[in-house]
Amino acid sequence: MKKLIPLLVVGFLILSGFGAVGFTVNNDNYNQIEEQSDLEYKSLSLTETMMISEPNIILKDDYVTLDIKEATSTLLITGEPQIPVITKTFTFPAGTIIDNADIIIDWEEISLTEKIMPSPAPEPLTSEPVTFVNERKEIDDTVYSSTTMYPSEPYTIRTGSGLKDGEHVLYYNVRCYSQYSPANNLIKVPKKIDINIEYSEPIVPLFSANTYDFLIITDNKFKDKMQELADYRNNQGIKTIVVTTDEIYPNYNGVADWEDIKLFLADVVKDWGVDYVLLAGGHKGQTNEWYIPEFLSHNFDGAYAGNGVAYDETYASDLYYADVYRYDQYGHAIMDDWDSNGNGIYAEGPYYNSIDIPDYYPDVYLGRIPLRYSWEADIIVDKIKEYDTNINPSWFYKCVVAGGDTSPPARDEHGNCDPGVYEGEIVCDLIASRLKSTGFSSTKLYTSNNGDIQVTSSDDVIPVISQGCGWLAMQTHSNPATCGNFFPEAPTEANFTHFFTIFDVKNFDNDGMYPFFTLDGCHSGQFNATMQQVVDAGSIDFPRSYFLEWAPTDMCSWALLQEGGGSIGTVGVSALGYGYINDYIIEGLGGWIMPRFAHAYAVQGLETTGEIWVQGITDYINIIDAINTDEIDRKTIEERVFLGDPTVILGGALQTLPADSSEDEDTYDNEQFEKPSFDATSIADVPSWNEGQEWTFKIYDFDFSFHEVEGRDIDIHLTAGDLNLIVEDVTGDTCSLKLAIDNVDGSFDIHFDPYTGEEPKVITFEFPQSTAIQGNIYFEKSSLAIGKVELTLDLVFDTQELLDSLGFELPPLLQKFIPETIPVTANLILEFDHPFTLIQFPLNSDSGWGIEQTKITIDGTIESKYFRILKIINNILGIFGIDLIPPELAKYLPVIDISEVLTDFEIPAEIEIPGLEQFFRKPLFLVDKIQQINVGAGSFNAYDIQIVQGVGDLYYSDEAEMIVKFDLNLNDYCPILNNLELELISMSN
Repeated sequence: MKKLIPLLVVGFLILSGFGAVGFTVNNDNYNQIEEQSDLEYKSLSLTETMMISEPNIILKDDYVTLDIKEATSTLLITGEPQIPVITKTFTFPAGTIIDNADIIIDWEEISLTEKIMPSPAPEPLTSEPVTFVNERKEIDDTVYSSTTMYPSEPYTIRTGSGLKDGEHVLYYNVRCYSQYSPANNLIKVPKKIDINIEYSEPIVPLFSANTYDFLIITDNKFKDKMQELADYRNNQGIKTIVVTTDEIYPNYNGVADWEDIKLFLADVVKDWGVDYVLLAGGHKGQTNEWYIPEFLSHNFDGAYAGNGVAYDETYASDLYYADVYRYDQYGHAIMDDWDSNGNGIYAEGPYYNSIDIPDYYPDVYLGRIPLRYSWEADIIVDKIKEYDTNINPSWFYKCVVAGGDTSPPARDEHGNCDPGVYEGEIVCDLIASRLKSTGFSSTKLYTSNNGDIQVTSSDDVIPVISQGCGWLAMQTHSNPATCGNFFPEAPTEANFTHFFTIFDVKNFDNDGMYPFFTLDGCHSGQFNATMQQVVDAGSIDFPRSYFLEWAPTDMCSWALLQEGGGSIGTVGVSALGYGYINDYIIEGLGGWIMPRFAHAYAVQGLETTGEIWVQGITDYINIIDAINTDEIDRKTIEERVFLGDPTVILGGALQTLPADSSEDEDTYDNEQFEKPSFDATSIADVPSWNEGQEWTFKIYDFDFSFHEVEGRDIDIHLTAGDLNLIVEDVTGDTCSLKLAIDNVDGSFDIHFDPYTGEEPKVITFEFPQSTAIQGNIYFEKSSLAIGKVELTLDLVFDTQELLDSLGFELPPLLQKFIPETIPVTANLILEFDHPFTLIQFPLNSDSGWGIEQTKITIDGTIESKYFRILKIINNILGIFGIDLIPPELAKYLPVIDISEVLTDFEIPAEIEIPGLEQFFRKPLFLVDKIQQINVGAGSFNAYDIQIVQGVGDLYYSDEAEMIVKFDLNLNDYCPILNNLELELISMSN
């Protein structure tokens, strides 16, 4: 919004502030803002004449296409003729009534020697192939054999309630077509278009309030931090208010929480003059519950996965919230409920017999910060403030784009894709070109050799982003957890590389240098992803597991909420994204709208992230349209979500940046982020251990308290003495390590409500003081693969606590003979039917491996001399008909068989471990580099073995013949967690 800049300047001069205050709304007027009789109008008219150039007829592949200079887009309906479209969009003040419109077209008839080229089919941008329930014809013979003019109407008109330069307007959009008679090989082309409009404009503006500029809607959980953001914006001169859902819901009676929020917006946008809206909340942790609810569109596109499951029967659309109003037949602005057919099914698309016709034009500049946890609110508010004050031309005027061959032979079922045409790179070139006009340099990361850096893995992408940039754009195939693209002319699905995954976001080391990020693909911004899907299914193997919607969050949300890196705002895709093949890629769908956001900033001069998102959506409606006739065009705007604060000004609120601050040439510092170099001859073979060889490790304390989501509470506290390993036996084909850990102490207190209607799961356990663990690990000598693990836990329990936990009470007479503590010995045996490879030797710089299929058998015993005494006493009392111990427990005494207990409680004693060589196209274990590691035992050159893309790191030293350090990098993914760490502190031979 243009008025934000002067407001910021004034705000910093006077430091005016507005806190969160109580509010009242008039919720009786949401259905109709003003009665016609309340407004005074003045009658006006306008005339627009458009002279149209001669068409250029181009012959290609036995077809022709028409190029008209004044055409703004092309009508592309799969298998039907490509028709140039000339669009003229008018804007009038909100409340304007169109009294009459005449569209007069002078035609030129042209005879054609060939048929007009049929339109390509939209191609989904998912990471796996898609099938469609309806046939997608390459050529629609019913159209091409007809003498009827196509399209049937020479023009269409669309009106709607939207925003233009920060003001509420009536859009009046006129789309004029050439008309083609295929059977007659005749086309009528406009030569001259006269548009005459008579209209009545309100004398007093319909929207004139100016109480607040910016509304933050949040949950009480995040209210304090959002108030901090509101105070910050108020001090900048942006009048901001925070309202919680608890303050909204009691005042409205919508069909669901999401409609209550929209009813509220319909009131306050007019009554308060709100321009910007932030929805500050997402899922409640990893549940299906919401802090700020999603709205689900029912615009199904007929797309199915290979397993026969529909991709998006519904999907999240925040455009629902932004499209507050529509105009009725009398010119009144009323709330648009997105259920125009009144059947209670919202946002039904053209796939169904009954379609809803939303207005679609956004009426507020809207963004969402999909907060799940309190620490995320801290992170994003700090990032917003830092972005405002840390802008520097040296990094801001850099644009990084990443793309590849989006439609290679691997995805070319009908042989329609042209060789040498890499759609993702074409879109990236267009984005870079548009930004160049405002002084941006670009670094192009392409899977071909057409860019500045050829991408073969995420290692080619992450270091570039880590140097900082003002704009980041990726054209990908994706899902909520991964994104990437194909190598040029990829013959198979395997010829694909990731740009990054959710595991890589932690590696974006661009602290303080956050880009505006557009991530095209499928489900890249699916902010309703949740691990609750796994809880509901009881497994990660369920029909929709294929889609990775059970990821803890989507990539766009993770990038926004990443501490010390990531983005300042992200435009992502909440459902299946689409694009055209070949050079058509920039004619519509994702390949048109993603560059349009760059156009909004660089060409149209819009400044805030919210304006940029709104303008991209609005331009698609006005220029491409088809949103009420084609479910995929409709989906293109509905699924484009903006995640971020919509009031953020690109380039920062506090500085004026020179447009020529960046150089024209690529400014990526290749030397600064050179890939690690390896000694190709460096190989670590299987170590030859000797009896008596010994290693001692320090185990770091671990504490974790989680109380973020009602019903899901975790408290874990663990401490231990040193871990000691001694080579005990090296005879034959196996070798064994003796294991010992002393002074194990800690507790587990886990309460987990599955949110499925089942009883909450409670796990409570406290290690007795001075617990000791001993045992043996048996390895194959030739590979050091683990065959069996034997563990002995010496536990000492408080007698009364143990009895209470088992749920029975001893007679008073017996209590005198029971000691205060009971020693218990637990013997646990884990046996692999196929030895488990933790480290695959020989190790070198290219080593990578997975997990082979195996089965783990769990066995062992739990025993104590007091269990034997209890058994004897129970048997004696049983003679007299007295059960001291409940029969269901007594049957396990005196020696408890662990496998029997597991079986009785329907817990498998044999666990099948499926083979898994790769995770997200990378080995589960991968040597990342060789580096010097300093630990208590000394300094070692060690192989850094990444576990699951850096979730953990094993450091193996050939010199020590052992792992010298282990890190489970939990803090990278959850700031309230500390890492699990183990390090070598001594060794001897």
